[in-house]
Amino acid sequence: MRSTRWFIASMASGILVIAMLAMSGVIRGSRSAVVIEWGMAPEILEGCEVEIDGEVAGTLRHVGAASRTGFEVKDGTHTIAILHPEYDCEPRSVTTGGALNQQVMLVADVGSETLADGSTELYICFPH
Repeated sequence: MRSTRWFIASMASGILVIAMLAMSGVIRGSRSAVVIEWGMAPEILEGCEVEIDGEVAGTLRHVGAASRTGFEVKDGTHTIAILHPEYDCEPRSVTTGGALNQQVMLVADVGSETLADGSTELYICFPH
């Protein structure tokens, strides 16, 4: 009777650990993802389309209170850019895949550059 209780407790603990790892994103399927955190400038970035390898992959949208949007990609190297009608974006190259690098997080922000005439030009970037 006592060994049965230990067995059940051990099984329950193992299932709980696996469930926690799966929910935290440590255990994933065979697909990789690029996640963009865009909360630094939501008034500019919300609703913008995201381009991955030259093709539109989706739109930056809130999920609840989170200003983070994920896009599934195949393992490999990808070029990521945010499309905005007024601002250019510095594309960022990322590599996904392997056991420890299935999810890549990028933080999108708006940078500024002072031009020769003294005016300021805004652009979208992924700071390192």
